[in-house]
Amino acid sequence: MVNKQGDCFKLTILKGKYYSYTPNLLASDSIRLATFLTPHYQSGNGLLAYQNRKDGVETYEKIKKFIDSYQKLNSCPSVNDLGATYNALAAVVGAPSGLPQIIKSNSEMKTIRDNEFKRALDYRTKYGTNQSSSGRRSEANRAQQNEMKAHRGITGGRILIDIQSIKQRVSNEKRIAEEKRVKIELDRELKIIEEKRIIEGKRIAKEQKRIAEEKIISDQKIAQELILIQNQSITFNEQTNSGDFNETPITDVNVNSGCSECTGTEIRSDPIEVSSMPPSYQSQGYHKMPDGSLMKDSDMEKEPLNNNMKMAGIAGIGIIGLLLYTRSVKK
Repeated sequence: MVNKQGDCFKLTILKGKYYSYTPNLLASDSIRLATFLTPHYQSGNGLLAYQNRKDGVETYEKIKKFIDSYQKLNSCPSVNDLGATYNALAAVVGAPSGLPQIIKSNSEMKTIRDNEFKRALDYRTKYGTNQSSSGRRSEANRAQQNEMKAHRGITGGRILIDIQSIKQRVSNEKRIAEEKRVKIELDRELKIIEEKRIIEGKRIAKEQKRIAEEKIISDQKIAQELILIQNQSITFNEQTNSGDFNETPITDVNVNSGCSECTGTEIRSDPIEVSSMPPSYQSQGYHKMPDGSLMKDSDMEKEPLNNNMKMAGIAGIGIIGLLLYTRSVKK
């Protein structure tokens, strides 16, 4: 059974357990690209060779697909050319997920191999050699896997794509992306400013409405006060015109000659009436009124003053009402 493996390889399965790739040479050479993998090596039935080639073929196809996403390759290049092209492109745009930052060179891989051998030798010198058969086989397998690293990595190679144009395109894409980001950020800020403006406008309108309502209530209260004052003024004038108030003050009270301004009833200076009062009242300055009541002389002198104070109070209320009305008209 033959299965296509990417753009450049075909996988043939023989009798369900042997595998081969076509083209065979490119598949064998692609193993050198798997410098970053730690493959699970298995022995027997040819699976070891298949696992190595599988790692190499999968790495080759991933690298080619990544390069094609920027500039299409017209063929299946050699391992060295593919690795060199990948390293140049990854340096500009960055490595994708699942691939290394760089495909190491063969000399770097040999250095890794030598360091691993040195570490194993130091361990053997310090702790001795495993005496059991399983321990010796484990050391042999690790040594074999480490030796494979010396055959990995690329040597030289050409860059098959226009790196400068790709760099320029990537730069433009970054610039456009940044402009879009800035525009989105600016639009977001403008939206926030507009929302704040609307909220502030609503707040101002609400405040103006409150002030207007308070002014209406204040004006209504002032109008009610003016009506009350006006009604009091009308009542006062009606009482004055009807004769309820006597504008002529009582200026003098003479016990002997009577009061000419009080009620029109002459107060007699009857010595009998005065003398008929108890001595204690006579000495305290009392005299008898026509209705038979007693009043102090000093109280009769205060009566005109009290009437004048009442008149002054009513006049003051009228003046206050006039001032409130004048202020309301000005507003």
